[in-house]
Parts: sequence; structure tokens; C-alpha cells
Amino acid sequence: MLYLHMGMSVTDADGLFRRIQDIADIGIWEYNPQSDSLRWSDGLYQIHNVEKGYEPTLEDAIGFYHPDDRDELKNIVNRAIEQGEPYDRELQIVRSDGTVRDVRAQGEVTTDETGETTLLRGVLRDITERKQRDRELRQFKEAVEQAAHAIYITDTDGTIEYVNPAFEKITGYTAEETLGETPAILNSGAYDESFYANLWETILAGNDWEHEMIDERKNGEKIILAQTIAPIETDDGNVEGFVAINRDITERKEQEKQLQIYEYACNSAFSGIAIASLEGELRSVNPAFCEMWGYADRETVRGRSVTEFWNDPGAAAEVVAAIRETGSWEGELEAVRQDGSTFLAYCSASYVKTDGGEPTALMSSFVDITERKKHERQLKQANEELEMLNRVVRHDIRNDMAVILGWAEFLEEHVDETGTDHLKKILSSGEHIVELTEIARDYVETVTSEETVELKPTPLRSVLDTELTLRQESYPDADISTIGSIPDVELQANEMLSSVFRNLLNNAVQHNDKDRPVVEIMAEEYADNVEITIRDNGPGVPESQQETIFGKGAQSLESSGTGIGLYLVQMIVAQYGGDVAVRNTDTGGAVFTLRLPKVS
Repeated sequence: MLYLHMGMSVTDADGLFRRIQDIADIGIWEYNPQSDSLRWSDGLYQIHNVEKGYEPTLEDAIGFYHPDDRDELKNIVNRAIEQGEPYDRELQIVRSDGTVRDVRAQGEVTTDETGETTLLRGVLRDITERKQRDRELRQFKEAVEQAAHAIYITDTDGTIEYVNPAFEKITGYTAEETLGETPAILNSGAYDESFYANLWETILAGNDWEHEMIDERKNGEKIILAQTIAPIETDDGNVEGFVAINRDITERKEQEKQLQIYEYACNSAFSGIAIASLEGELRSVNPAFCEMWGYADRETVRGRSVTEFWNDPGAAAEVVAAIRETGSWEGELEAVRQDGSTFLAYCSASYVKTDGGEPTALMSSFVDITERKKHERQLKQANEELEMLNRVVRHDIRNDMAVILGWAEFLEEHVDETGTDHLKKILSSGEHIVELTEIARDYVETVTSEETVELKPTPLRSVLDTELTLRQESYPDADISTIGSIPDVELQANEMLSSVFRNLLNNAVQHNDKDRPVVEIMAEEYADNVEITIRDNGPGVPESQQETIFGKGAQSLESSGTGIGLYLVQMIVAQYGGDVAVRNTDTGGAVFTLRLPKVS
């Protein structure tokens, strides 16, 4: 026995043994299978929470074990008795008060010279606290392993001893690459030595460190981490390491940055902007909204229904209903200011949705269009007056010119050779005035039309042939002809196409300084359009005017070679989705090039 070797008395050894049982939660038992007797030490009575006078049988002792473990214990005890097989198991017992305890059960066998079991003795240790610590440690490890935050543990020198999977994912470094290194592998260069000196001073003193760190991934990308470093302390308060928890807030910081930009843009916008709940209650408005509606600050409007700001709340409610049904709405509404005055606003509203497509708010923008609508009304009235004036003037001019041309033609038989040339000039000028009235008609119809220009398939060859014939009749002293055939295709145009050709052909003849003007027309078909060139032998167009010749500033009837006809040409061609340009030939004439889209 131990106490004999140590020179202890039996009494001393027994006391020491009891003390060990009390401290270690250990109990010892012996079972004699021959006499079927079982003895418990004091430690077993404590573990089972029973009085010391209790004398259990082997069956009673096994009965203390948890029902899930009872059959297993019976089997290992039987094998120990019958086969001399020792055992060591972690099981559970149910104490007399119903509480469950974790225990480690160990048993060994003593046999006689025949091999028959004479004694089965064992040790029972209460390991409940240890098992609880193991469970907590396992749960903690599982939590750390599954955490979305990057976690690493270092010793007091900063050498990394552990990283979790999230650390690998967020930083790009594997555990193998990281263990044995220091957190300096994440250093982005954003901080100086004094910063890190302050960090170490804080954590070595046993305090937590919190900071938003700009670190660097393995691939060199910057990353922003909300970092907390806490010391790991022993029971006596000594620091034995550190744990760092790092939450990746890179995306959040970028969103905050974008939000700041959006907020700045919203506050700087000239348009009124409002954000409301799905029920139509205002949450936020920008300064332009307050100014537009005449409120001093945002708080005076926040929390109110959007329908309160419109002259017709019913119409506003219908708009909210339409947005709920379709997701967006735009149109005009009459708004009412704080002082009761009204103005006309153009509103564009739609849902603000989450990444999953769920509506979270209603956002609207507003533009005060009162002045614009007033201007539109004035412009409409002016256009109507202009159109009426155009009809009257054209009618009177054409009637008067018809009389003048009629009398001039009558005079052809009554003038001598000297007067014939003057008479031709009179007739030519008169016909030119009639053509100008036609140009004026086309121009007014183009600029005053409120309707969208309607385009339709228009045959190029027939329109150009007709206009070519009319120009040849109008200018018998000019050579106007086509080179090659005109493609038999349809253009995306309308009835105004003839006005385009008429004005370009007139321009080529009327502003020609040769005794006999020569005008040549060519057309070439491409995949999507037709290119038409009108070449003349006149003086050409000065380079300084080639960029502005089709401009609005060159539209006066008195301007030389840059009249309203060319401005009209540019307007009509643009409506067709085509373009027109001018250049000079090497021999001095002008070349006007039209590109007109074909019917798709």
C-alpha cells in the first residue's frame, strides 16, 4: 500500500485519501462476486448524493446510471467478471435528487490462481465540470469556425497561432500561410509607427482595442475591417495572448460613401425630391422641395401625407394608387404651397426597392413647370398667329404675283429685243417669289407642328424624278440631270422630301455665277441608307460658311446663298434621322451630300 511505502500510519493515509476524494470528486468501490458484496468509499456517497449508511447492491449501483448508459455498464461489468476485462468509460448517472452528472467509470479485476475473478474494484470520478468546459469549448470553437468575421489569435509577441475560415476568405491568406506570421502581413501602409505603438500599449495593459482598420488583402486590394483586439488573461490576470475579431465593413463603407454622394446630389438638386413610406407618409425631403412649396425647413413637412401638398388630394391619392399597381407614375399635378398659392409641377415617382425587389419606400422628384407651361401657351398662340399670317401673306402675294406674271407674259408680244431681256428677269423674279411662298409654307408647317413627325415609306425615284422635271421646266437655261440611275428604294420620310430636293436644286441654280448653270444628281444605295449628291458648277461655298450654312442664323430671306431653304433642308433631314453636308469640288463647284435612311 502507498502509505506503507511513505512511512505513514494507517490513520494518516486514510485521512489523506479522504481529502483526495473530496478535492478530486473521486469515489472508490469494490465488489466481491463470490459473496455478492459491494463496498463504497465516502467519495461515492457524495457523488451519488446519498447518505453514508446506504448499502447498495451491485444492481442498485448500476441502477444509478442513466437509462441510456445502463445496459452498456451491465455488459462491461459482466465481461469484467467473466473474462477479466478491465474498462474505462465516460457515462452519466442520475443522482438521488434527479440531477444528472457526468462520470468516468474505471474498473479492473483481481483473479485467483485458477483465473476466477475474486474482486472487481474501480474508481468513479465526477467529470461534470470538465465535460461542461469541453462542451463550452467545443461550442466556442464551432462558433468561431462558423463565424462570418475574421478571427485570429496571437501570443503576446503577436505571432499568429490560429485563424478561422472567415479570415482565410476575407484576407485571401490560407491558415498555412498565416500561422507563425504576425498581423503585419495585412499592413496597408495607412498607419505610422506611433499608431501601432498606441495599439500595443493598450492591449498589453489588458484593455480592449477598437478601430476601423484599413488593411490589405493578399491580392493587394484594400479592405476596411472593424477590428476589436482583446487580451486573453489567465486566472491571475496575466496576459497570455490576444484575440482579434475583424468585421469586413468594406462594402458598408462604400455604401456609406455612395449614400453621402447621393445625399449631396439630392440636397444640391434644383428639382424637389421627396421620399415617403409605402403608405404615403413623408420621411425626407430636400431643400429644393421646401423652397418649391414655401416651407422654412424639412421638419415642418416630415410625417405628413403626400396628398396634403396637392390642390386636388383625390387626384394625388389616385397617383399613389397607380404607383402601387404599376410601380411608377409620371405626369402633371397642381401643387399647393404653404401660403395657399398654387403652381403646376411635373412629377416622376417610383418605388425604392431592395436587392430582392421588394418595395421599401416611394421616391418622387418634382419640377415647377408653371413658367414653362405659360411659355408653351404663349408659343402656341404665337405659332397660331404665325400660321394665320403665313396663310394670309402667301395668299395675297401669290394672287398679286399671278396678276403681275400674267401681265408680264402679255407684254412678251409688245416689247422689242432690248426689252425682252428685262422682261425675262421680271418673270424669273416673280416665279422666284412664288417659290419663296412655298418654302415659307413648308417652313412654318415644320416649325409650328406640335405633333410628332410621322414618317412612312417614301419612294426616292418618283419624288426625285418629279422634282427634277419641275426644276428643269423652271430653269430652261440650266442643265439639270442625273448621272446613273436613281435607286428604286423607299426612304423613311414623308411628303416634305420633295421640299428637300426642291430647295437644294433651287440653291444650285439661283446662286450659280455661270452663264449656263450645270447641276448633276447622283444616288448610291448602301445597306442602311442612300447617299444622294447634288453637284453644281457655281462658285462653291466659302469654308467659313460650310459649318454654319444650314444653321438657324443663316435663315434670312435676304442672305446670299444661305437662305431659309437650306435651314429647312437641315430640319427636315434631321427629322428623318439623316444628315446633310456641303463641300467644294477641286474645280470650284459645291457638292451637297444627303444621307437618308432606308425603310428597315
